[in-house]
Amino acid sequence: MFFNPAANSALPGLVNDNELVAANSGIWTAAVLSQIALAPVAGVLYAALGAGPAFAINAGSFLLSAAVLAGLLLPAASASTERGGFFAAAARRRCPRRRSARPRAPP
Repeated sequence: MFFNPAANSALPGLVNDNELVAANSGIWTAAVLSQIALAPVAGVLYAALGAGPAFAINAGSFLLSAAVLAGLLLPAASASTERGGFFAAAARRRCPRRRSARPRAPP
């Protein structure tokens, strides 16, 4: 639930702008291929060893992933938090910010 958004937000800080599409494509290709390849392996582990050992191996893989990610050196966060893009611009046009919190006098 948290891994994919975190990976997607960290990726621009890890690669150059001109490499971002290729890096993003590589991450998603690896994720899909690993799901295709490892799902049958998980089924074999479950059938051969039972639920307990299969879940223990799965938990171990998460621990290994966490250890690898903990060693990843990420650049400092950028100062800008301005959101851009089509939907953000449309929302600003449709819902402009109020200039004053005071109610207007009736005409």
